[in-house]
Amino acid sequence: MTRIFSVHPYTAGKRKYDVFIAAVGFEARAVHVAQSVEIHAERRIAIGFKDRHTLNYSANKNWFHQNGFEYLELDDNEFRTTLLNVLSELSRDTDHRPTLAIDISCFNRYRLATMVDLVSTAKIHATHINVDFLYVIGAFSPPSTHSFPNTFVGPISRQFAGWTVDPALPPAAVIGLGYEQDKALGAVDHLQITHVLAFIPESTVPEYFPAVKSANASLLGTLKKTNVFNYQVDDPVSCFYTLESIINGLSAAYNPILLPFGPKIFTICALLAATKHPNAAVWRVSGGELEKPSDRAASNHIVGLTVCFQEDEQTLSKM
Repeated sequence: MTRIFSVHPYTAGKRKYDVFIAAVGFEARAVHVAQSVEIHAERRIAIGFKDRHTLNYSANKNWFHQNGFEYLELDDNEFRTTLLNVLSELSRDTDHRPTLAIDISCFNRYRLATMVDLVSTAKIHATHINVDFLYVIGAFSPPSTHSFPNTFVGPISRQFAGWTVDPALPPAAVIGLGYEQDKALGAVDHLQITHVLAFIPESTVPEYFPAVKSANASLLGTLKKTNVFNYQVDDPVSCFYTLESIINGLSAAYNPILLPFGPKIFTICALLAATKHPNAAVWRVSGGELEKPSDRAASNHIVGLTVCFQEDEQTLSKM
């Protein structure tokens, strides 16, 4: 079962949710959304990790605990099971459409994929689910001067491996750029992809834009201007529809592979676009344990995306 969904701009303001979920990460910004947005929720959950308890992790854990959050320390497999249980407890009452707020700022990309997959496909009681995906843009800090090889290049999860109808078609890469030096170029070289489209983030923190262009100058220098797109981090709805349109256009001649570097709100847009187009794969690229944790403070800019999921009439008629 796959739910249909619609995507809408997030509007800030006092909200009441059934569940609010945040990540307990090592970055200082992990608590910023919970501190800054007036969120009232029946259940508030702070989900941590089994490893990398460094930098601000303990302070963030203590803040969530002191402010009434359930603290759960989970590995990625446990995360999937726990989230499924949370969703399964939501009401099927047609007069009440369950609502979730999820602060995606400090979740890893596998967990972001798990969220989108489960709210899209899980067999649960609720026929409608509204989700606000919230993201705080990090305050600018210079990129690391250390370069780490890509030790993992592959699907973000098996659910987003892409179900191609024609394996003979060549791949095309749709890349959301970050400011890690030549990381995207390394992924393109590893995959030996010749058709590449790149998305450059622009945000209310202006220092990122030149840093991203500089870090990806070698890759951008090989691309036609028509294959480079600027997107606004604070307008993820437009980003989603642009991605969906591009995937639709590529699919006749290519097998699309989305590589979401950069802001995690782009990752959510990529995952949603791939949910609409299951032939598109979403991959992650990582240096694994070689990558050292780095802190990121919060800017004062919170962006979001509201997604309304519902079972289609054909599915409901079979229940």
